[in-house]
Amino acid sequence: MDIKCFIHGEEYRLADTYSITQQGGAVSSSSIDIKVESGQDVPRSLMDVTLYFDTTPFFWGIIQSAETMEFSTAYEPIRYRLDILSGETIFNNRLVSDSFTGKYTHEIIEYLFDNYISAEGITLGAISETEQLYENYNISFQRLYDVLFELAEDVNASFYVSGDKKFYFLTRGSMPQMTVPTHITRLKLSEENGEMRTVQYVTGATEETSTKTESCYWAAEQAVFPTGYQIKSVTGATINGSLVGVGKIGVNEDDPDFTFLFTIGDKQLTLNSAATTKPTTGDLVVVVYNGYYEIVVNATNDVLKSEIHALNGTSGIIENVLTDETIDNLDDAEERAANLLTAYGERDQTVTCACTDISSTGLYTVWDINKPSLNIVGQYVITERTITNFGAGKVWIDLVLKNKGYFARYGTVLIDAEKSKGADVKVYKSSNIGDSLTANETWSIIELGNIYYPTDGTDLSDPELDGFYPSV
Repeated sequence: MDIKCFIHGEEYRLADTYSITQQGGAVSSSSIDIKVESGQDVPRSLMDVTLYFDTTPFFWGIIQSAETMEFSTAYEPIRYRLDILSGETIFNNRLVSDSFTGKYTHEIIEYLFDNYISAEGITLGAISETEQLYENYNISFQRLYDVLFELAEDVNASFYVSGDKKFYFLTRGSMPQMTVPTHITRLKLSEENGEMRTVQYVTGATEETSTKTESCYWAAEQAVFPTGYQIKSVTGATINGSLVGVGKIGVNEDDPDFTFLFTIGDKQLTLNSAATTKPTTGDLVVVVYNGYYEIVVNATNDVLKSEIHALNGTSGIIENVLTDETIDNLDDAEERAANLLTAYGERDQTVTCACTDISSTGLYTVWDINKPSLNIVGQYVITERTITNFGAGKVWIDLVLKNKGYFARYGTVLIDAEKSKGADVKVYKSSNIGDSLTANETWSIIELGNIYYPTDGTDLSDPELDGFYPSV
């Protein structure tokens, strides 16, 4: 087996011993020894490394550290030990701040590749088409790696950088299938329930309300106007039919043109003590605004629940909760819950084995194994490969294959701090796998000079402004 090492395009001789590891869902670390010939540059950290099997590149990474071996005499060859991280480490160098509306997962991935990944000298391999649609997906200064991980987890996909510096984002059905090598040894199955679940809650999500009109007769000593929902945006306010200004707490307290002040997430407007126009006792105050409320989605896998009940006589309920405050509608929350039930709807099976065939053991290659005597029957994906040379040309390949959970870690959640406030109103929605929800409300914020006005530009006293004057 002829493995060659190129450091930033220049070939270096590999020493007799090395260990090269590739791992799905995590930045893998490898250690190799190289010989530096006369006239060659000394390898340094942050240089890139490509490893070839004959003429085919199978690994690309970045040097994290380079150190010489210990020398005792002047006759020893100059060797360097290199610690190398796989190419996915590049994704930890970039921060993403973007907002997407009405985009499928693969469309977001394509945008991230065009605007972030391609700039790193990585070309496009393949991006699988997906069915996950995000009504809203917001990212605020998150590491690119974490964004890719969450998007992949939602559709049970995987992403990686190949040995020829190509980016791949593949769903299970797009992974290449290879014939199982004839000679494999140390074949073993490990099975556990892992993070299997039958009931999935998604909480922390919010839903936008339709435009709300609320009114009250001002009382003596009253200082706030309470609202039924947490405030998202304010269209305007009147006192006895006359328009008054509405501003923001922390910005407009000292401006006499603003009668009321608010903060997004509060359930009230506060009277500005510096305002020129203020309501007096008995005045009719009307406020038009859009609010939001927190939701909790509950999805159940009835088939798996019944199966567990038959096995052990329990209820079969295994509950799990995900808190994701970036979701802002029922559709996305329901789909996230259903996807998690699917991803964690079966036992975790891990197969380990060893062989000497490097061409059939690429990362994310699918093996169809039929060993009923060992209870290993089905399709398994290679998620880890370690190539070890013990010297004298003896190369061994150790493999880890999984039936699901192709990533090494779970539970990364993007948090939008602006939405991390408690809620008094919660809406609960229960459904089974296969059900669907619709929630198509839209809204916009109209702001002119920090004063909020109706979207059509009319005066709030216009009788055609629907709903601004409640019946009394």
